[in-house]
Amino acid sequence: MEEFLKKVLNGFELCNVSFEKKLTLACAVSGGADSIALLTAAKEILPPYFILKVITVNHNMRSKEETEGDAHFVQEYCKSLSLPCTRIDLPTGAIFDYAKSNHLGSEAAARFFRYQEFDAFIKQEKVDFLCLAHNKNDQIETILMRVLQGSAAESLGGIPRVRGKFIRPLLDISRMEIEAFLLHRGIPYCTDLTNFDTAMLRNKIRRKLIPFLNENFLGYDKALLSLGQKIRLDGQALAFLCEENIKKMNLSLSSDRKKISLDENIFHSLDLAIQRRVLYYVYDLLQMGDRLPWTLVKEILNQLGKKKLLCAYGLRIYSKDSRIFFEKDENSTTQRGFFAIIEKVGNFKVGSWFLSVKENDSTIHLLLIEEGVGDSYSCEIERLKFPFAFRTYQPNDCIKTADCRYRGLVKVFSDWKCSALKDKIPLIQELDTSDQELVAILAAPLGFKNWIVKDIK
Repeated sequence: MEEFLKKVLNGFELCNVSFEKKLTLACAVSGGADSIALLTAAKEILPPYFILKVITVNHNMRSKEETEGDAHFVQEYCKSLSLPCTRIDLPTGAIFDYAKSNHLGSEAAARFFRYQEFDAFIKQEKVDFLCLAHNKNDQIETILMRVLQGSAAESLGGIPRVRGKFIRPLLDISRMEIEAFLLHRGIPYCTDLTNFDTAMLRNKIRRKLIPFLNENFLGYDKALLSLGQKIRLDGQALAFLCEENIKKMNLSLSSDRKKISLDENIFHSLDLAIQRRVLYYVYDLLQMGDRLPWTLVKEILNQLGKKKLLCAYGLRIYSKDSRIFFEKDENSTTQRGFFAIIEKVGNFKVGSWFLSVKENDSTIHLLLIEEGVGDSYSCEIERLKFPFAFRTYQPNDCIKTADCRYRGLVKVFSDWKCSALKDKIPLIQELDTSDQELVAILAAPLGFKNWIVKDIK
C-alpha cells in the first residue's frame, strides 16, 4: 500500500504540482474505484497546507435510484474525510437531448456537460488543479479506440497527463493496483452497470478486444503505451513547426473574424502534415465550431493546388493575388452561429440579427430585430464598456449567477427548454477585462427571458 501511495505522489509530481506553496486542488469523483482511490490517496499524501475539494456530477443518465445513490455515496464519503463536496445534478434527459440534436453519442455528450461544469467549478472555487482519475488501462483503451476510429496521428498519443488546470495523477497506475488498494483498505466504491454495455465502443474494447490481446499478444500494452509516448513527442514537434510557419505566413484576420488570408507560396511550400494543422488553426480562429473531417481536408488541399474555389462546411476558400483566403459563407453560418466585436455606437447586421447600439451615462442600450420577423426588443446593460462581443453560444460557456457562482449555458438552455435555439440566441461578452466573461443572454426576442449580470465592474 505504501508503494501505491508513492506512485500517486509521483503522479502528482509528473503533473508539475509544486509542494513548495499552498495550492487549492480538487478531485472529480464519480464514486467509482478510480476516483475514490484518487481522493483517498490525495487526502493522505498531499501537504496539510493544501486545500482539497471535491466535485461530483450526477449525469441523470441511469435510473434515479442508481444515479442519486452514487452521488449520495460520494457526499457521505467526503463527509467521512471532512472534505467539502460540490454536487451538480444535470437535468434528466438533457444529455440525451443534446446528443440527439448534435449527432453525438451519449458518452460524448456527457463528457461535454461534465467538463462545462468542471470549468465553472474551477473558476468559482479558484482551483489551481482539478484531478481526474484516468488510469493506465484508460490510456490503453483510448489509444486502441482512436486507432480503430482512424483518428488524427496526434490523438494517438492518448490522454494527456496535463491539460490546462486538469491533471491525471493515476495515469501510470493500473486498474488492478487501484482495486487492490481499495480492497486492502476495505473502502467500498460504486459500480456503473453501463460499463458492461458492449454496444459502446470503449466497453467493447475493454470487455472483448483487450482480453483477446492479453491472451494472444503478450506485452502489447507496453508497446502501445510506448507508441503513444513517441507519437505525443512527434505531435509536439509538429505543433511547434506549425506555429513557427504560421508566423512567417503574414496571416491576416479581419476585425469581424469572418475572413483570414495567408501567404500562398509559403503555404504550398509546407509539408502536408503542417498544411493540415494550419487548416485546423485557421478553422478554429474563424470559430466555425465543428471539426474539419479528414475527407474535407484532403479535398481542400487538392483544390488549393489547382487554385479552384471550394465551398464547404461554412467556408469559401480561394486564391487571389498570391494569398489564400478563408471566408465564412454567410449562407451557412447564419444558422450555425455568429460573432461580432462591437467597438462603438451604431447599427450592425450580425447573423440573422439587426443590432442598434447606443450609450448613455455608462449604460449600453441595445435594440434587436430578428431578420424577417419585424418585432423589436430593447434592453439596457449597465457599466458595459466598448468593445464587447455580440455572439452565439460556444462550448464551455458559463455565466455568473445572483449568488456569484457560475452556471453552464447548456444547463441554462435546458432549463429554459430552448436548447434547439442555442445557435441563435445572442450573448453579450465583455472584452475590456482579463476574464472576458459573459454578461447577458438575450433570449427575450425568441420568446424566452433575458439573463443580465448586474454587477459588471
